[in-house]
Amino acid sequence: MRASIPEQGRLLTFKRAVAVERLADLKIDLQTAAVRAASWGVRAVIVVGTLFFCGLLAWLGRLFGQTTRETP
Repeated sequence: MRASIPEQGRLLTFKRAVAVERLADLKIDLQTAAVRAASWGVRAVIVVGTLFFCGLLAWLGRLFGQTTRETP
């Protein structure tokens, strides 16, 4: 049995045999839970780390840009 959630684009696969009576209605009870997002502390660390990395790349670009330029 496969179920697709169009809003999220996720494919869910259920692995369990379904046995029902031949003329009975099929009823399925599903329990779902949202995936917990990263905490604000982790998000802040990611943002600070990204800014540090970009700053490091900019600093290295200026450092190597100055040493490779030829002056007339």
